[in-house]
Amino acid sequence: MSLAWVASLILIAGVVDDLCTRKVHNWLVLSCLAFALVASFAFEGVTGLQGSFVSLAVAFLIALPIVYLKIVGAGDLKLFVAFAAAVAWTSALSTGFYSLIW
Repeated sequence: MSLAWVASLILIAGVVDDLCTRKVHNWLVLSCLAFALVASFAFEGVTGLQGSFVSLAVAFLIALPIVYLKIVGAGDLKLFVAFAAAVAWTSALSTGFYSLIW
């Protein structure tokens, strides 16, 4: 399993939770975030973990103004941050941009 699979599993879990309950639960986001950080450390070591935190910060800074403008909800922010912990910061940046277009 690679980090791309981890990111995909995080998104699938978020979609299923959102479709079933119409919200993204905090326990799910925290579990996914922990899973992404552990997987990042397991696959890439300390440098992967550092990259995950950079990507997490980039995703948070991208999504926070969009949440304040009420374009997306806070659940989307939380899920995006958990997803970003499993991908590179450039991927988080492009995913945030393309998701706004979508």
